[in-house]
Amino acid sequence: MKKRNYQISVWGAAFMAACSLGNSASALTYDTNTTHSSSPAWSENVTINSGVTVTLGQNVLIGQTKDITIDLNGTLVMNSAKTDNHGSGNSFINGNNQAIQFTGTGTLVHNGTGRLAMQSSGYKGAGGYSIKFAFSDGALIDIQKGTLVNGGWSQQNWNDNKADLRIASGANLDLWDGSNMKVDSLVGSGTITSGSNQTRFIDFGLGNSTWIVNGKQQTPEFSGTIASGKNIHLHKYGTGTQILSGAYLSNGTAYISGGTLQIGNGTKGYIGTSSGVEVRENGKLVINSAQTSSIRKGFTGAGAVDVTKGTLEIMDSTAFTGTFNVANGGFLALGKVDELTNVTTAAGSVLGLYVNPSDETAFTMDTFNAEKTARANAEMRFFVPTGKTVSTADLGDGLKGTTSVAAQVAGGGTLFFDNGADSVTTIGSLIGTSGEAVINSGKVIVNSATPANGNARFDFSKITVNDGGHLLWDGVVARQTRSMTYL
Repeated sequence: MKKRNYQISVWGAAFMAACSLGNSASALTYDTNTTHSSSPAWSENVTINSGVTVTLGQNVLIGQTKDITIDLNGTLVMNSAKTDNHGSGNSFINGNNQAIQFTGTGTLVHNGTGRLAMQSSGYKGAGGYSIKFAFSDGALIDIQKGTLVNGGWSQQNWNDNKADLRIASGANLDLWDGSNMKVDSLVGSGTITSGSNQTRFIDFGLGNSTWIVNGKQQTPEFSGTIASGKNIHLHKYGTGTQILSGAYLSNGTAYISGGTLQIGNGTKGYIGTSSGVEVRENGKLVINSAQTSSIRKGFTGAGAVDVTKGTLEIMDSTAFTGTFNVANGGFLALGKVDELTNVTTAAGSVLGLYVNPSDETAFTMDTFNAEKTARANAEMRFFVPTGKTVSTADLGDGLKGTTSVAAQVAGGGTLFFDNGADSVTTIGSLIGTSGEAVINSGKVIVNSATPANGNARFDFSKITVNDGGHLLWDGVVARQTRSMTYL
């Protein structure tokens, strides 16, 4: 490394003292790889050049003695193995109570097994923060091990940050009680959680979702989990596409203000039942997964939704004024009566509607039949939303006799077979998924030899066969159910 000293006048010193964080009479530049086994205790701005790695040994902290800026264009590696959440000895900024700002296009690495907190012990510098991330597009915050904690006391400033964020498998980001995070691309397969019950945001796309691998732009993909039971909101900005191919299980809402948020990589990825979605006018939501996203909290906005593969269940879409486009292989299920003029269905697509003559929030049978006629190239299915019970006796001929009409039953929904003691209903399509079935009267026959190949399926989390009901598996190789009760 080399040290550069500058001569400044008294007037110049006064001017620089009044300027932004970290301007000092000298600056320290690293141009060779360096490992610190004790705190470097920087008292001046620091530059780490491109191609250079500065490593802080296990539990070694920066320990700066003044408010400084680190212009990081190479790599800075930190290795905390400590476990305290808010202790100053566990943070980027130690008990010296001095602020720090990161700029540049380099990589900041957490490679320790402990928790490394982005805070000081109650200190804010002249800029109103204890730590500021103002990385340029192309920089990377890389959590390789342990937990990086965005805490505490909302002393962080992420407003100008455009660095990407990578969370490796087994590693964690804890949003804790820090300021709302802003990054560009989100990648990796770790976990995003929060040790606090407070509402926290993680905004991404601030650099238009640029993720460069071997010199080429790739679509950033995060296959990890966004933890359940936490008030974590997501917000997609800018242009470009961000893929979430893990599970968004939090109690928050996914906001899409710009570009595309894609749920799924063609195989995995879903939005959990506790999460909401708001697709704003310039945003797009794409569903591309073999897993089901069941939106029960709220679905709003005026943007575009493309269901290219897999199933999107929406319990209430009435506050959404944008467009739905369902492609071949996509399935859109709507759980509350709504206008359907904004729904486009391609050949090979599926549209499910909640039909129940005893519920004024449901679609009518006339509407279902009209849509079935108008969308001749698509498949229409009955949909039973969470918390609802639909009786087959109210579905006309839809589930009587031999029928090709299928039904989708959401978790917490019930399909009630009650066609009469002498009735016979032969299942010729997919009936079920994660809800329950009750056979109260009549005979229900499942007679496909290959149900797993997409022919007849009778797949429920629970089946109850009451006295007067009869369920017959006729030539079925594998029974598509997980729990049965006979009464």
